Amino acid sequence: TSGQVLQTGGSGANPSWTTVSSDMVKLAQIDLSSNPAQGNSINGYFSSTYENYRLILNGVHMASGNTNTRVGFYFMRSGANLTGNNTYVLMRNKVASGSQQFGGAQEYAWDSSTLMRITQDNDNAAAYTISGAFDLYNVNETNRYAQIVGTLTSQNDGAADFYSQIFAGRQNTTGAMSGIHLRATADTLDGGTITLYGMK
Repeated sequence: TSGQVLQTGGSGANPSWTTVSSDMVKLAQIDLSSNPAQGNSINGYFSSTYENYRLILNGVHMASGNTNTRVGFYFMRSGANLTGNNTYVLMRNKVASGSQQFGGAQEYAWDSSTLMRITQDNDNAAAYTISGAFDLYNVNETNRYAQIVGTLTSQNDGAADFYSQIFAGRQNTTGAMSGIHLRATADTLDGGTITLYGMK
């Protein structure tokens, strides 16, 4: 069968074909260069097959970029963005050619209607992108809050700072989630990929 591998049967035994099993499986990917938009959703992939999920942002690029643009997440339930009851905090370390700062709280909100923000003041030069890895927890649970935790890098537009950031967010209503939505506050995401993996 396509995708199978040959497995030895041990000393004196015939080999056999078998299907490779993995605890981390690619479920979906969006190519933003082919699907430029202010927001993109990966929806309908959460199931009881996987307990947790990992979301990878690889080279996500802003079309315009400015000192007021943010990028962030909404959880989704039944295909709709949950735009209220979001708690999040974004901590940053930053470095520029002549300065550095460590451990500052960059963006945060408690039980808010704002986007769960993962960046601030994004630069849109061709070489500057947003990249990071985020783990999603409790998305299938009906009586626990869904959470997202991750690390990422970005480039500040106004101060020309390189950011290393730690993010955590939570949706403060119970009920299973159906997806995750990545969105800019006032710009288009026009490059890079968003990839969702299931983790057993």
